[in-house]
Amino acid sequence: MSPENNLQKQGIVDETEARRILLEDPDNFEALCYMGLFHIRNKEFPESIGFFVSALKHQIATNEVEATLVSAISNLTRSAIERNECFPAENLLSECLRAIPKNPSIYYFYSFFLSKFGKYEKALDLSEGGLKIDNRNVKLYDAMGLSYTGLGKYDLALNSFDQALQIDPKFTSALINKSRALIEIGQTNDALRILRDLVKSESENIHVLNNLGLALSDIKEVNESIKILEKAIEINNDFAEAHFNLARVLLMKGDYRRGWEEHEWRWKCRDFDSEFRKFPYQVWNGEDIKGKKILVWSEQGIGDEIMFLSPLKQLISDGATVVLECSDKLVNIFSRSLPDVTVVPRTMPPKKDTLMSDIEFQLPLASLSRFYRNSSESFSSNSGEYLFPKTSLVAQLNQRYRDLGDGPLVGICWRSGNLKVGAERSIPLKLWKEILIKRPCRFLSLQYGDSRSDTSIFKNNSDIHIYVDEKVNPLEDAESWFAQIAVVDLVISVDNSTIQVSGSQGVPTWTLVNFNPEWRFGLRGEKNDWHPSIKVYRQHEEGDWESVISKVADDFTGWLETFIG
Repeated sequence: MSPENNLQKQGIVDETEARRILLEDPDNFEALCYMGLFHIRNKEFPESIGFFVSALKHQIATNEVEATLVSAISNLTRSAIERNECFPAENLLSECLRAIPKNPSIYYFYSFFLSKFGKYEKALDLSEGGLKIDNRNVKLYDAMGLSYTGLGKYDLALNSFDQALQIDPKFTSALINKSRALIEIGQTNDALRILRDLVKSESENIHVLNNLGLALSDIKEVNESIKILEKAIEINNDFAEAHFNLARVLLMKGDYRRGWEEHEWRWKCRDFDSEFRKFPYQVWNGEDIKGKKILVWSEQGIGDEIMFLSPLKQLISDGATVVLECSDKLVNIFSRSLPDVTVVPRTMPPKKDTLMSDIEFQLPLASLSRFYRNSSESFSSNSGEYLFPKTSLVAQLNQRYRDLGDGPLVGICWRSGNLKVGAERSIPLKLWKEILIKRPCRFLSLQYGDSRSDTSIFKNNSDIHIYVDEKVNPLEDAESWFAQIAVVDLVISVDNSTIQVSGSQGVPTWTLVNFNPEWRFGLRGEKNDWHPSIKVYRQHEEGDWESVISKVADDFTGWLETFIG
């Protein structure tokens, strides 16, 4: 018997009757449950859950009521995720768990919900708690895997997905999530095997299609990737992640005009690195900007701030008065390099400087490219040098490094700190020997973070000295970082923020990139659209750094001969 029919047997036949009863008896179990059902029918899930939770404060749930509450929780979770609204859904889920503490489904939905909003530690605790109740619940193993993925613990994530698949080898969600984890750690071929098999039975599943499109782009099957991602969007045009992944593939291909349009979907992706700044100004959409004041606010990491800044001078040339909000570490550098711009540090909440009454428009920094970097030809305005170090610091460092020996000063950077793909981008220092034995030459570590241990081990094993200037801390002192890079004659670096600093100053830079590099490097070639001073050296086989190093070493010999004359 359905819960509704059961309640009707108690004499409750409609909403009016239920509300009448609650006026007289606010704790009436049957009337509260009826109101819960009423709101489910109207898709008002928070209200529904509120009534059920109130009911369960006074009576233990029947199987029917418990099942109905779980259905409401499922709908609440899905709708809250779709709307990107964490509260009050999280509070309601917490109340449900207190009301029914032994139902594993509630643990699952709660854990799944929290993972989608980046609360991975708490989500992990919930999935583990649910598994203590039911240790063969595939959904809970799947939720656990999502939490571990979010925490960057990919081995544990894959183990969790595999535990789910041992119980149910065809459990679609675990297969999808496992494939995504494999893509994240560069095991693309393994992911493709899962996805190509899965798509046979799940050809309309947008998450399968999205992951497949992502994996295909990693192996440079860009046209097929675009086709697959477009299919996902055709099925559900509101699927922001597919739009954003499509943007990156299009940008990689060099289809800038369409790529930047799709890139605007980034703000609807829950796992995007930045949050849209809700300033009280109209978003600029390419209108005549002459004589208007616009607030441009930076987004993502410091490397992205630097790279996406390059078109700002074109906005100024079009007659805009610009206020730029950026990381506090970059304020002085941006102010010195852009004297016509009012530069303010990013704060939460914004400072009064960013809330000027005469500001008419706002724009996220990366969105500038939509208007000024919408074709390969549009990059021709890049002069290469648009940020300038502090001259007194440059002079100090020149003096300091004079005693390092003879020959040009070459800065090297061998490690990426990216939490997801840092291992793929990094090159063990021991592999650099073929470059570092070249003479005459002075080598300077530009590696941010702890580099002393790497260089000490390398020196002990090879008798090659790489100077580490411990007075320069790139993570804390951007001014010294910029000045240090300005001093060197050549930068040789993996893909990290260092190349954005050197490229923005026009310093000759050789960048060594992995087989699946960031979209900003394009599909092929040695040139980089964003920075004319950058030369790109590419892996042609996944994991093969030895051949890249050999090519760099050969070119370095020729560079040294030319430099020394």
